[in-house]
Amino acid sequence: TLPPEISASLDLEVFKYGLAAMWDDRNSDLYPTSGSLITFDAFQGEVTGRFGRDYNKAILQGSYFQPLSAGKSVLALSGTLCHASKTAPFFDSCSIGLTDNLRGFSVTEYIGETLISAQAEYRGRINNGRFGYVAFLGAGSVLGTKTSDAGIHTAAGLGIRYRLSKALPVDFSVDATRNSNNETLYYIYVGQSF
Repeated sequence: TLPPEISASLDLEVFKYGLAAMWDDRNSDLYPTSGSLITFDAFQGEVTGRFGRDYNKAILQGSYFQPLSAGKSVLALSGTLCHASKTAPFFDSCSIGLTDNLRGFSVTEYIGETLISAQAEYRGRINNGRFGYVAFLGAGSVLGTKTSDAGIHTAAGLGIRYRLSKALPVDFSVDATRNSNNETLYYIYVGQSF
């Protein structure tokens, strides 16, 4: 049986409108090695039908990339602030793993009204060739939870990268994480987590 906060939102139709702003001085969209990216999204959601209710949500995210070891490796940092009104449906609330791309938790494990999280990742290439590696850690907290307990939740992990193209810096990524709940999760995707 689903919790009432989730089951009440299964049949909703939502109309959303808002604004978005971005500042980007990274040297690459695919594999940045320097620069910053800041995004801000704010919107109003209107739920149509008999369950009609309005809500709002705002997300501020920032990433910073610093080259290390004469450009052979990169330190990547990311932070996220999110707030959604109490009336937001569970799928449009703030979620560790979904809103912030924090690896190590199921995206439906920690959902709530307010989220704050931070991540750090060390990215390296092996002999400047097609293979690379990452080591990362992150922490996040959700207040006004709709699913699980509040508190600070942490995860750390390692990953390997394979460059799919010599012309473009696009990586095939495989990551393994261990979280503060003693759970291990694996991720397979193309590109970088942030």
